[in-house]
Amino acid sequence: MNKKLIITALCLSAMTPMMAQNITGKVMDAKGEPLAFANVVLLNRTDSAFVKGAVSGEDGSFVIDTSCNGGI
Repeated sequence: MNKKLIITALCLSAMTPMMAQNITGKVMDAKGEPLAFANVVLLNRTDSAFVKGAVSGEDGSFVIDTSCNGGI
């Protein structure tokens, strides 16, 4: 019984970092210049429904936190 509990706890603790990931990137135009304040959206694969969004910074970089979306 104790061995099963330890194995279950280890499996659950290994899954937590996988679900707490961020999507990061940099928006650039065709010339390779960063696009400041561009809208970035995360859409559901099945029906293209809006999941989350972000706005790129002055250097074109963005971060979308996906931890509360079940790792979508």
